[in-house]
Amino acid sequence: MLVAAVALILPTILYSTLPTEGEDIHGKILSFSRATAVVLLLIYLIFLYFQLWTHPHVFLDEKDDVDHDTYGDSIEEPLQQQVDEATGEASESQEEDDRPSASDVYSAIATLIISAALITKCTQYFIGSLDKTAQSLHITKTFIAIFLIPLASNAPELSQVVAASKQRKINFAIGVIIGSILQIALLVLPLLVVIGWYMGRAMDLYFETSQTYILLLAVLSVNQVLQDGKYTYFHGIMLLSM
Repeated sequence: MLVAAVALILPTILYSTLPTEGEDIHGKILSFSRATAVVLLLIYLIFLYFQLWTHPHVFLDEKDDVDHDTYGDSIEEPLQQQVDEATGEASESQEEDDRPSASDVYSAIATLIISAALITKCTQYFIGSLDKTAQSLHITKTFIAIFLIPLASNAPELSQVVAASKQRKINFAIGVIIGSILQIALLVLPLLVVIGWYMGRAMDLYFETSQTYILLLAVLSVNQVLQDGKYTYFHGIMLLSM
């Protein structure tokens, strides 16, 4: 995540440091952004290979996300071993029952395709009416792009994270959040640059300085919280206050 943030910040740094007189700085930023986009896409493909094939055990969610220190070690080890042996067969049968059938998989794929088509159509209508929406609500298009669009697009993930947190599956909730960030930084943005390159449109990774600072501070804050390995409501309050 930090590597992706650095890759997105570098074009802004180059724009502020390179001399602008007598040189095509926009062309240099565009070339640098295209090369960076290709590298980020390669990193994303390698990350998928690492996550799905070579090291899937690293990303497996733990059986119990509850902090055992909260309840104490009241169960002795021999008794715990007996409980594990007694529930072992039941857990294996439950895992087999949890596997989705072929019809469930096909229905999920069909739902995903239909949802993607509807979202694409709604996005086209929304982008077409963006100027009128900003004028009627008396807000800027930057505010819509930074706050309203991400809030609406991330609503399903937000509900999933809240539901997982209520079930004390904190690692799963954190994984959903980090996965969404990596997909945007390593897949969506570089892919848009590559598509613009293919269509002959100058799309780069240069953002405004204020947006770049916000991105860097957000990534540093999330990394600091993840290093602790323990998450409480106070961490959430601090992140929301930022």
